[in-house]
Amino acid sequence: MKTAALAAEMRQACAAIGRDELDELVQLGVPRILVDHFQMVGIARIRVEGPLYVPDPDSSPALITPVCMHYQDTPETPMPDVYPLVGNLVDLVAWDPRVPEGWALRTGAAIWLGAISPQLCDPEPVPVWRSPLNWFRAACSGLVILSSDRAEQYRLLAGCRGGIIAENEAHAVKLRAILDRPFPAAPIYAHAREARHAA
Repeated sequence: MKTAALAAEMRQACAAIGRDELDELVQLGVPRILVDHFQMVGIARIRVEGPLYVPDPDSSPALITPVCMHYQDTPETPMPDVYPLVGNLVDLVAWDPRVPEGWALRTGAAIWLGAISPQLCDPEPVPVWRSPLNWFRAACSGLVILSSDRAEQYRLLAGCRGGIIAENEAHAVKLRAILDRPFPAAPIYAHAREARHAA
């Protein structure tokens, strides 16, 4: 699927989102500017087919978010607060705030949602979120792992050289399991204060 087609679907989804949906997103903690100005959330009726979704006017609505990045082979960028909002469109992710850890991709090209600063010179720990909703609540900082492929998950997390901040202890256990291989791995903290004390 070409970028122009993805962009057209995203524009259509943004045009379809109503005031009620926007108010609900704001109540859930999504900054209004991300929807109104940056058009990071739209709505469309979709049908999930395995890990992907297809538009289907007879199915249930889902929220649609563009997956934008600077580089396709790494989440690192000198402007991690910019490229997730206005970078190169590579995929769309459909999600439902009632099932925050469930989502489907449009093409399957995206491995992550978000961006991180270059992992050089003692970088800060990277927040990793369990859902697009929590990523939005954090003002689009850090990453959401979108891929279900274990090797891609490992490569993404192993690239976080300054460590990883999980949402809580249960999430930290899950991320540690992904990195449970005989290779050097970044430390994972359950809370930001642990990361600060470890430094």
